[in-house]
Amino acid sequence: MIPEPSLADFRAVPQEAIARGATTAELPTSPYPGLRPFRLEEWPIFFGRETMIEEIVARLHGRAVVFVHGASGCGKSSLIYAGVLPSLARRARRQKLKFAIVEMRPGRAPLSTLAAAVASAGVGLDVAAAQQILALGRDAGAALALKLQEAGVDRLYVFVDQFEEIFRFARHVDPTEAALFIEVLVGLSGISGRPQFWEEMEDGDETPTAAPLGPVRLLVTMRSEFLGDCVRFSGLTEIVNLAQYLLPGMARRDLLRAVRKPIELFHGSVATDLAEKLVADALLEDDPLPLIQHSLARLWSGPGVMTLAAYQTTVEASPEQLDLPGGQLSRLLAAHADQVLAACTPAQRDVAEYLFRCLTEVDAEGRATRRPRQLNQLEEIVGQSRVQDLRDVLEHFRAEGVSFLRPYAQERATPLPTDQVVDISHEALIRAWPQIADVTIDATGVPRGWLRREVEDGLIWRFLAVQAKQFVNDRNALLDTATTGRMVPWFDRLGANAAWAQRHIVSRAPGPAEAQLEWKNVRDLVAASVKARKRVLRQRRLNLAAIWSAGILAILAMAASYLSTLTKLETVETSLNDVKQAQVSDVDREQQRTQILAGSTPTPAIKVPVAQGDFPAPAGAIVGYLWLGSDGDATISTEGGRATPSQAKAGEAYILTTPVYLRGDFPSRTYALSPEVLAPIPAGTRLTLMRDPVAYRRPTRVQYWAKVAADSIKPTVFLQYFSEADVNPHSDADTRKAANQLVTALAGQGYTAPGAERVAAARGLNEVRFFYSSDARHAALLSAQVQRNRPSSDPPRVVDFTKYPGEKPPRGLLEMWVDFSPISPPGVQQQRPAKY
Repeated sequence: MIPEPSLADFRAVPQEAIARGATTAELPTSPYPGLRPFRLEEWPIFFGRETMIEEIVARLHGRAVVFVHGASGCGKSSLIYAGVLPSLARRARRQKLKFAIVEMRPGRAPLSTLAAAVASAGVGLDVAAAQQILALGRDAGAALALKLQEAGVDRLYVFVDQFEEIFRFARHVDPTEAALFIEVLVGLSGISGRPQFWEEMEDGDETPTAAPLGPVRLLVTMRSEFLGDCVRFSGLTEIVNLAQYLLPGMARRDLLRAVRKPIELFHGSVATDLAEKLVADALLEDDPLPLIQHSLARLWSGPGVMTLAAYQTTVEASPEQLDLPGGQLSRLLAAHADQVLAACTPAQRDVAEYLFRCLTEVDAEGRATRRPRQLNQLEEIVGQSRVQDLRDVLEHFRAEGVSFLRPYAQERATPLPTDQVVDISHEALIRAWPQIADVTIDATGVPRGWLRREVEDGLIWRFLAVQAKQFVNDRNALLDTATTGRMVPWFDRLGANAAWAQRHIVSRAPGPAEAQLEWKNVRDLVAASVKARKRVLRQRRLNLAAIWSAGILAILAMAASYLSTLTKLETVETSLNDVKQAQVSDVDREQQRTQILAGSTPTPAIKVPVAQGDFPAPAGAIVGYLWLGSDGDATISTEGGRATPSQAKAGEAYILTTPVYLRGDFPSRTYALSPEVLAPIPAGTRLTLMRDPVAYRRPTRVQYWAKVAADSIKPTVFLQYFSEADVNPHSDADTRKAANQLVTALAGQGYTAPGAERVAAARGLNEVRFFYSSDARHAALLSAQVQRNRPSSDPPRVVDFTKYPGEKPPRGLLEMWVDFSPISPPGVQQQRPAKY
């Protein structure tokens, strides 16, 4: 069922309203809109793009479509809203034409949205009738032109904003509807293979000849990086090649006009040095136009002169942002977003994280982009108990003067309907606000940026999905005890939420989130692994109880023997002490007498402390430096319960309760962490303290670090192999068997091996890939281990992927690529055995 579009997906502007808004110079409440795009009625304060407006309007007089594209943040939407559309309205009014303008975004239902937009234009069509016309595909243009002629409408301007959304819709929702939507646009444009105003002459020459245009005009905006996706749809490439308009960058003089002219309408001015500084800072940013508008909106407080000193004071008011990447404009935006977040309650800030994680994603090229979601989808992810917190957070971030989320407060009043589409106003917020985009990791090993957390949680889901696929075929393919202990808290927090998991499901099928087969399989895997873990822990407790009982009996027997011997020794020791004391007293008296005769007094003895050495490490352990937490929030525990880091002692054993990184040294005096990361240490690891803890006094509490010996940890290995199943049907079963044997062998040697996956990309490969320097030693050990398992084949090459530019897996994970081919059919001698 195709969802109905919401009011945020389209807007119809009747002739009277747009004519009044485009010809009446009624000033808005502020000379600068901030981060959001300009609105149509804000055309009086839109400066700096006059030449571009004239070029686009002139093109629409000679053709039915103009395709405007450019980089993110270059001002495409503002140019159309506050520049082109008002100019078209004023010209149409001067020509006494009856016209209407509608705007839309493809969103989650492009055809329904376009039908609702056309129906709202006052051309005598309801939504059902408009949908019937659009169902004609390329013939929809002629049918709609006929309806406009019957209604006496001379021009219908259709503005399709953020056209790139159609590519996401085609990938994730319905490619058939996306293709039909493109067919409709091709029909409305009047282009079929070649321009409609090109006619072939009798002599065979093709000469441009102006042919009559229909009443429909298309204005389309799209980000330039999606131009390559246009070839996926028939007819779309012809439109782009003919009608594209690459939006030029603004020259320095145009930027100065955009900065200084709007405030003059409000009886104010921008100082020359401030204008020059803002333009210079804008040239250092990826999103200059929205960032410069946001900064001006933050500085403006009413009539008067805006000064450079006020700008510098505003920047200095947020010292916590000074060490962030980007220029001052980005830091101002980050500081503003931090202020909005700080105004939320702790519960609301927790909900805000999940809100922005849902509204952002990383595309196939590694770019952080927006991902609009319906409000009811967001409510499912945060849970019914936190719906009110979610709505309160939305009000904070979409308020007038903030406008970080759409719909803005001026677009839709509270309360928002449950089918409302929520979106980030501009991707500049994603790039400039470290709370979203920060890729660093704090001392606990947890990513700081919300988007990185979402990506890493998605990788965890992929790991469980691969294991669940093996579990379906083999009910013994459970998670091991330690992995289950780590995964259960994560699964209870995120994975058990089907609405969240649906975003990362690889094999997605139509239907609700709870009906997804992949989610059910992961849920069953975790449940079965939890039961198996309980059985293992129960058996361990029974074994410990038996050992304890036997140990008590042995100790009692040893104690009785010891007491008997001790009684005999005490008599001998008493006699020796008496003799020794008498000898010491004689010596002391003689030394004292000598000192008195010499005129000196005795000096008391001084005890020199002995330097503490390292406690010996167990065999096979990894030695490094570990964060133990604080007394109020420890990362270690004992077998019987919680531990207190300040009272921990060298030589004692503890259990790690939180996954952290083992580092190469203690932090510095300023608490700068050692850059050398030895290995990720998962929760449940047994630790032995080699030295007493070292205390670091921090602003809120004392943190403790210690030199430890951690039980040897072997990483997770994903095996990906190639077989010649396409050309040799007998090889697939043989190579699958060989791959599963290798996975079983690695699991028996302590590695976490989720399973094997056949991929064509592994052809000709025999290598182990590591993505972090801390995993290089593990990769070399894995290569040697595989060579011992497969002595008849060459050892896998160890390949350094630390500079891999794409999305990396988490630390402690290795990828192994193996080509088991060639494997011959039965009766033919194999050139290389698949079985090791």
